[in-house]
Amino acid sequence: MRKYVDEHRVVVWYDGEVAFGSLAEKLELRDCVVISAGGSRLVARRQADEAFLAVANAGPGEAGGLLIYVPQARGVEEAERVADLFECFAVAGTAFGDQESERLQSLARQAMPQAGEEIDRLFAEGKPTLRTLDGLEKSSGYPLLKQALGTEAPIEIGAKILADEASASRLDAVEGSSGELTRLLQTEFGFESADGVSTSDLCARFARYSLVSELAAACGDAMPDSLQAQALAIGDRRDALSEACTRARNDATLRERYLQVADEIEEEFSLAAALAQRECAWTVDTFACQDTMALRRAAALVEAGKHEDARVLLDARRSSVWLTDPERHLLWRALERCIEFREVASAVAGALPGKKSGVSTWFGAYCADAGLWRLDRLQRLVEQAYAECLNAQPLDGVIEACRTQYRTVAERLQDGFLAAVESEGWPPANAIRATQSYERAMAPSIDGRERVVYFLVDALRYEMARDLAQGLGSLGEIALTPTAASLPTTTAVGMAALMPGADGSLRLDDADGEAVPAIGQRALGGSAQRMDYLRSILGDRFDDITLSSLLSLTEKKAKALFGEREALVVRTQDIDELGEGTNLLMARDMMSTVLTRLRKATDLLIGLGYRRFVYAADHGHVLLPEIPPGDVVVAPAGSWLLSKRRCRLGTAHTSVPGTLRLEPNHVGLDTSAPDFVVPTGMRVFAAGGGYFHEGISLQECALLLLVLDAGERGKPAGEADIHIAYKSDRFTSRVISVKVTYMNLLEPQIDVRVEAFDRSGAKAQSVGHAVDCEARNEATGLVRLMNGEETQVPVLLKEAVGDSVEIRATDPVSGRVLDTLTLKKNMLE
Repeated sequence: MRKYVDEHRVVVWYDGEVAFGSLAEKLELRDCVVISAGGSRLVARRQADEAFLAVANAGPGEAGGLLIYVPQARGVEEAERVADLFECFAVAGTAFGDQESERLQSLARQAMPQAGEEIDRLFAEGKPTLRTLDGLEKSSGYPLLKQALGTEAPIEIGAKILADEASASRLDAVEGSSGELTRLLQTEFGFESADGVSTSDLCARFARYSLVSELAAACGDAMPDSLQAQALAIGDRRDALSEACTRARNDATLRERYLQVADEIEEEFSLAAALAQRECAWTVDTFACQDTMALRRAAALVEAGKHEDARVLLDARRSSVWLTDPERHLLWRALERCIEFREVASAVAGALPGKKSGVSTWFGAYCADAGLWRLDRLQRLVEQAYAECLNAQPLDGVIEACRTQYRTVAERLQDGFLAAVESEGWPPANAIRATQSYERAMAPSIDGRERVVYFLVDALRYEMARDLAQGLGSLGEIALTPTAASLPTTTAVGMAALMPGADGSLRLDDADGEAVPAIGQRALGGSAQRMDYLRSILGDRFDDITLSSLLSLTEKKAKALFGEREALVVRTQDIDELGEGTNLLMARDMMSTVLTRLRKATDLLIGLGYRRFVYAADHGHVLLPEIPPGDVVVAPAGSWLLSKRRCRLGTAHTSVPGTLRLEPNHVGLDTSAPDFVVPTGMRVFAAGGGYFHEGISLQECALLLLVLDAGERGKPAGEADIHIAYKSDRFTSRVISVKVTYMNLLEPQIDVRVEAFDRSGAKAQSVGHAVDCEARNEATGLVRLMNGEETQVPVLLKEAVGDSVEIRATDPVSGRVLDTLTLKKNMLE
């Protein structure tokens, strides 16, 4: 490193393996400022700016150097490098660590060519540390241990002793090895064994000594009273033990046993209770209770608005052994969503238009690429992540803080927008109206005799449509058009607005005292009437089907039914049905899966030869955890043609506080009724669940019309070798974390669907899906697998499953099942 600094003066040391962190913290180079970004990267960036100026302004003979250690891989794509806080220094000087020859395995082989085979074995089995690799060169004098355990390296032996159940029997099989083991444990780790104990008992005592010593190093003076009498390692030997523990946690062949041993020791000493009041100052979690404490501490920091401090805790645990527990992984993932939400909510609060802004300004601010819609998107993802956690109690406080913040910002947004509507009316003068959707997106294809699919998606609010667009992006060219919904934002009115001839002709007729949408002489109050209307225009060129029915068909059956139809309408009310159901928790969990179902249907229809797809919504929605009692307002007395939770249409006889009375033509309504009344804010006229629409808010009124011009169908997975594995043949929890491995000689990556089914065969029903994780695309539900790598994928099962499930990895293009794994149920009911 000295050579690099002397030659380039400024060096950014990228460590994607996070293998040199301890070395970088202790590194001292003459006439060189060494900065570590292992803690706060913002602080490190400020320090680097100051040091760089000093180096740049140094006079003759004063030239110093700057070394910046960054515990992450250097970006490959331009966007990644632009986002990197330290890339500018790498450009000004040089980077170290982004070449294969500069990574730990290659450096170790260069330093110890005689141990190349052993080095490769260690990297193939896990993530060896610097101390482990140093031990390869230092180890000697333990030939019987090598015969029994296959290695003389002290760190390797220490890891095997504490987390390999077979070690005791292997040692017993080699006469004289126990003496060498006693000597090694005393010399290298400071462990004094009692005379006359069995090898298995010796291994158990060493495991207790190792884990408690590592905990003591983390706790310092705050050691629990229950551990005061335990023998502890000190100095370099304590560091060596920590390396052995780290090796056991990182080695896939030792990890499961390590977790079991740690849980047994935690229970033996009642550590969860003993550590409950300790400050979470450690970054390595020896025991599960430490991870729980870190989670609670991080949640409290987020709740207090200390996001940077929370991220330090979160980043330190991304590779934690305890996150191999899928339920813990989901908790940390949900907390990360909370951090993202609180940061975006603060940004949105600061970007709200001024009080006197017009409707067009509010609509434009909401629909912009980095617009106010992000508040609603992050709120949905937080609620979804929270619903996916089986035991979310540690996050209750921060979730409540997120909900409070959402309500506060959303109400400010709503108050400003509704005031603008009261003043100027609806829709915005410069906006595309929902009633123009058919003529703009469908009519050109119909007139040109192109094959086109019209997705009518009930309650697809703007931010969800943005995610859908992102999920469809890999299939072809996407055109996005923000549109203004027709009022009132009911399904009947909104869907009628998407029909041919709606623009300028859609009205609400009085049909026996009830408001019914109509175009010309056609009443369009229900789905059957709307489909008959389309059929009267398109004849046998047209057919329609629900999304659920479509997805239940095989490609062969779908082709037989409507493979030659020019125009196909696919209808879904999934979002509305989930939101208006009795289980709001399930709605939060499942609502986003509608996007993955739309992508799945698109894949199927591309296979049938369709190339143009239009996705339109009737209205959006508001999703709150609950309606506070004070937000239920009494509707004014009147004669009403339409009575909904969020609006009244007819003749008002009284005025009521908390409501806004508008003339229908002021908000684009063609009706004989004189009054249109809505509650202000997020209020409703009737108690019920926290999901609603039918009123006037940007969440309900701002829509997004999507048009996909798909290219040729993507190539199905060829000879991809996909393998699904699990630690057992039985599952004991509703969250199953499977390991999916992908091998292919040509393709570097592949996207697959990972789902659980109730049985084998084509008639199997889905009972679970992949949930939030780093490898999963939240818009498509697809899991990205990298060639030669093992990917952890958590699968969340429905509450009621049978005696077994079949986990499948499926090609989204062809629908071909690439691999399956059957697991038996072993859960306590």
